[in-house]
Amino acid sequence: MIRAALILCALVFASLAGAADREVVRVGDETISEADMLFMISSSAGDSGDGMRTGLALVQMGMRERTEMAGQMANELMYAEAARAAGLHKNPDAERMLRWQEIRALAGIYLAEISASWDLSDTAAKKYYEGHPDEFVQAEAVKMRYLALPPSFSEASAKSLSPDLTTIESYAARCGISVDLSVISQSDWMEKGLVRAEFEAPFFSKDRIGIIEPIKSEGVYYLIEITERRPPRQMSWEKSSTEAKQRLQRYLLVLEAEKLKSRYPVSIDERALAELGAAQPGK
Repeated sequence: MIRAALILCALVFASLAGAADREVVRVGDETISEADMLFMISSSAGDSGDGMRTGLALVQMGMRERTEMAGQMANELMYAEAARAAGLHKNPDAERMLRWQEIRALAGIYLAEISASWDLSDTAAKKYYEGHPDEFVQAEAVKMRYLALPPSFSEASAKSLSPDLTTIESYAARCGISVDLSVISQSDWMEKGLVRAEFEAPFFSKDRIGIIEPIKSEGVYYLIEITERRPPRQMSWEKSSTEAKQRLQRYLLVLEAEKLKSRYPVSIDERALAELGAAQPGK
């Protein structure tokens, strides 16, 4: 049954795609063709190019849905024509928007074209994995319990830290801090390089399990108890295969960009970047 439905979808799309490009909608002197509508249906369906999703969408669309879609497209075309007639397309902001819509569309089309020939097979991805082992290392990480300390807490209180204080409860008792210990929170693994700057060194500069020196963040002191540490470790191919394909794709994309720079030199004015917006009229 499923196979028959898939064959039907493919046949529906193939028959329509091969038909004459008939006019479906007319708005003034502009038209929406059959190919225009198929393109929009294909885009909405996220078709990968084989026509299956488009065929399925067409099978599922009755006349009411098709008429509604044609009406929506007609309205958009009508609004666009009214905008041109009013000269709105010559507005500087509109020109910039239209320019970048065209640039992004063409960039997407170009990348789809060149990436179709890229080898992203398991064999190619594994070769990339083996050639770039440093990219597939699971970072050092910690798990912790933490408690926001009351406003009365000061840096002087932190000096009372002692090596034998291993839990938030023992620290609070030693320091005479009256807090509701039921609101102690617990984290999952927090990886090095992905935590806020003020936590990076305290978390990863030592191997201590237990209480570390209270950390101030956004005006609040946090009492932190490191409960577990996980050293960095090499990730296996089995756990890295999906990421390896993604990294290989990004690598090929970078290579393409570098190749194109020889034809289209790129320069960036860092001073202009630093002063971005400072010279706007009326500012």
